[in-house]
Amino acid sequence: MTLVSLLVGIAGAIPVVEWNITYSNAGQIFDVQETRDGGYVFAVPKYSQDGGVDGYYLIKTDALGYEQWRKPSENVTSLHNIEKTKDGGYILIGSRSIYGDFGSKDFPVAIKVDASGNEEWNRSFDENIDKFDLVRGGFNSVQQTRDGGYILAETASRDSSYYARVIKLDSGGDMEWFRKFEKSFQALVFETQDSGYLFLTSIENSTKKEQDSKLINLDASGKEIWNRTFGGKNISYISSMTLTDDGYIFAGHTYSSGTSDAWLVKTDFNGKELWVKTFGGTNDDGFRSIQKTLDGGYILAGYIGADGSNDVLPYLMGDAWLVKVDTDGNMRWDMKFGELDMVSIVSARQTRDGGYIIAGLSEDSWLMKLGNETESPVISQIENKKDIALNVWTKTYGIGYEIYSVYQTKDGGFIFAGMKYLQDSNDYHAWLMKTDASGNLQWDIFPGDDSVFLTVKEVKHGGFILGGYQSSYGMEKLDASLQETDSGGKERWKKAYSDKNKNEGISDLLEVDDGYIIPIIVDDKETVLLKTDKNGNEVWMRNYSGATSDIQQSEDRGYILAGSEYGSGTYFIGNGWIIKTDKYGNKSWNISIPEISKIAERGSLEKAQTTIKSVQETKDGGYIAVGDVNYFSSKGFQDTGIIKLDASGNVQWNRTIKGGIGQSVLSIMESPDGGYIIGGKINMYRTTGVDAMILKIDESGNELWKKTISEDGDENINSIIRTSDNGLMFAGSKKVDKDGQFKAWFMKIGNIERRDTVTNVESKEINNMSQMDAFSESDINLSNESTSIVSNKPQRSIPFSGFIEVMLSIMLIVFFKRIKR
Repeated sequence: MTLVSLLVGIAGAIPVVEWNITYSNAGQIFDVQETRDGGYVFAVPKYSQDGGVDGYYLIKTDALGYEQWRKPSENVTSLHNIEKTKDGGYILIGSRSIYGDFGSKDFPVAIKVDASGNEEWNRSFDENIDKFDLVRGGFNSVQQTRDGGYILAETASRDSSYYARVIKLDSGGDMEWFRKFEKSFQALVFETQDSGYLFLTSIENSTKKEQDSKLINLDASGKEIWNRTFGGKNISYISSMTLTDDGYIFAGHTYSSGTSDAWLVKTDFNGKELWVKTFGGTNDDGFRSIQKTLDGGYILAGYIGADGSNDVLPYLMGDAWLVKVDTDGNMRWDMKFGELDMVSIVSARQTRDGGYIIAGLSEDSWLMKLGNETESPVISQIENKKDIALNVWTKTYGIGYEIYSVYQTKDGGFIFAGMKYLQDSNDYHAWLMKTDASGNLQWDIFPGDDSVFLTVKEVKHGGFILGGYQSSYGMEKLDASLQETDSGGKERWKKAYSDKNKNEGISDLLEVDDGYIIPIIVDDKETVLLKTDKNGNEVWMRNYSGATSDIQQSEDRGYILAGSEYGSGTYFIGNGWIIKTDKYGNKSWNISIPEISKIAERGSLEKAQTTIKSVQETKDGGYIAVGDVNYFSSKGFQDTGIIKLDASGNVQWNRTIKGGIGQSVLSIMESPDGGYIIGGKINMYRTTGVDAMILKIDESGNELWKKTISEDGDENINSIIRTSDNGLMFAGSKKVDKDGQFKAWFMKIGNIERRDTVTNVESKEINNMSQMDAFSESDINLSNESTSIVSNKPQRSIPFSGFIEVMLSIMLIVFFKRIKR
């Protein structure tokens, strides 16, 4: 939802992503239907031992996308469409491949199943099966007719010629009649109001030597009544059509200027063109499906190419694309999905709750559920929004605030640390905020000018320890800063650690029995591990090459550090490393994760480096670490790398899990079932923001499920912690206008170990006690049942990559302030 500064208006809200699930190694999903119980049904290929398709599985899921049953269908090698039938079952259409004495042939197939997925009949229509010619055919569309039978359209080729057929079946799947149309490239058909049929095909225009779309009206026996031809300036191709109150509407793509545009055509009942709309950017765009929506508009699904004028990342294959238009074809909103593998949406259907279920093309199968869209007042600085999702609430705070670290306090509330930026004066202030368990403000304070807090922890003797950096006056550099406060945020003491010629900062720290362990990052190149007493005075110091992104104390009272070596590797991203030390910081062992080369799933040979973001000691005494796998040729695409070590640092296993555009992991936590929860962020819409991401893996590193949760994609996530209810807290900032203004933002997710929990998403701006900002009451009440925290350190500080970005931003501010003076 876009906030319009100082204006109140009515706007159609972009739906919220409630969940998305990837089904690894399952093949393509071409269509999805909602079931009567609110679940979903779709089909995926069943593979033989030699890797070929040996039938299909029909899969039924619950309302959250989790599989309930799967049923096999034989004698089919490709499925294109699923439609509901009047008896509660489904009809599936596609094609069957035959290899024999008369060559390789593909024939159309229709399969009828009941509501439980049990096959009732399976029919193939084997034209010219005993002739030695090359035949390729398959059904493209199906609809149950008023008499209980079915009308189907087939596209086929024989040798070098193309044709289409309209086939009428009775309720038992036996053919009643068919009509054949030569020189036709595409075929769609549905029943008209007068029990005739409307047949749409693409034909070659011999005069223009181009391709047009042809609309043919048939009577109940398949006899032609009239036909109309229409198209773009060059080649036009229609992929989907639907009936409207006053005619028909068609969706596809048209080539008019060297690349394709997404194309929408409205006609009356006689096929007379009423209007034409085109959509898209400068590269290839198109629609694959269209469905009428409850509000009289239409939902269109397809693909959009990389468009430099609208796309933050203008490259590669383009995006899966969802478009909502009104009755007259005017765009209300669109969504471009930023995971590179989501190259096209092939099916989008509105669900009974007003949301949408979509399925798409990728190397794996994926489903995504969107919430409903609403028309509601859009008011500057105050947001109220509810949608169905996983046990979630979100809040925003102030203008110019950003959260870099969050920690759950002993009272069940939260302490947030970050900064407030004043755009007019280029000033920034360290900022500390305390809330209750429901995110309601208790107090906030600004402990220092020209400084930033990057990490915060509650200390055992009461109060908070904060790390970050501050500007060194008289020099364009940053000094590491350590500060302790009482429980109300009042300063007890403050220390600065400085090298005259280097930038330094603290992005993580640990409280130990007699003081603190502090990794100080120096010029993003090395780590100074500092042990201090309880007043911040140095006890000992150790130096390591590379920048630390995470540190934990191990059971033997030593330390485990994870990070990256600066400047190593082909593109200086830095190879990941893990260091184990004794309690005095002396190295016990260390491992480096070198640059790797592999044949990429997305193309040719790629080089990649892994930067480690989080490490945890496991129940077996070993360690689990997670990081980002950076591909040098992918310009923003990152996978997730996971490595399991024993207590001596020997690799037990490692895994790479497919990621997406702008994906970055921030934390990993062991689950009670022996698996692991990974928290992170991903750019789902290719905008400037990100979505929260949760990935569950088993004890061997195999992906079990993956979810993304967000409001509108304008959030930036800096910190993730595990909460006492086995949930997660995400914190960062949220962009609020096109000029770059931002608010502090945080999102609480309930028990992530429960997969069946469905509650409301609540989004509100919290009471800001500063006079310059808006105020609104919160009415959220959460249960604070005491449960064990799985991880020794549930809190995550800002990762190394984010630390670099913040330091660069502050250095620019310092530089311009010096110019002003």
